[in-house]
Amino acid sequence: MKNLNFKILAPYLVAILLFVGLTYGYFSPMLKDKVIVQSDMVLNKAMSKEVSDFREKYDEEALWTNSMFGGMPTYQISVRYPNNYMYEVRTLLTLGMSSPAMMLFNLMLGFFILLIILRVNPWLAIVGQLHMHLLPIRLLS
Repeated sequence: MKNLNFKILAPYLVAILLFVGLTYGYFSPMLKDKVIVQSDMVLNKAMSKEVSDFREKYDEEALWTNSMFGGMPTYQISVRYPNNYMYEVRTLLTLGMSSPAMMLFNLMLGFFILLIILRVNPWLAIVGQLHMHLLPIRLLS
């Protein structure tokens, strides 16, 4: 720990803080619980209602549902596997952000990591990533 050089870590910390700030700045209405109603998300919640109710009542997973298409397996809808740690990994990688914001954050972070892997200077990688992701947003506005 003595040899930890913050000068080397500075561009990476600045990048993450900048990406989080830009993401929350762009999705600021989401912080006030204003979200666009997405029909596929509403339908998913409705389709998984039977499974969620079963989970709460019996404290185990239902592997079949009768509420969709006259019956179907629930592995595509809402099954929680006991040793699946991908939810924790996802929460860590997205810093706990919810759906539309986490996608933008993941895109920015992923492109930044790609530029780092391609041996671009970290400060230039921040600028390149910002240009790549914020230019289309500016053009759509």
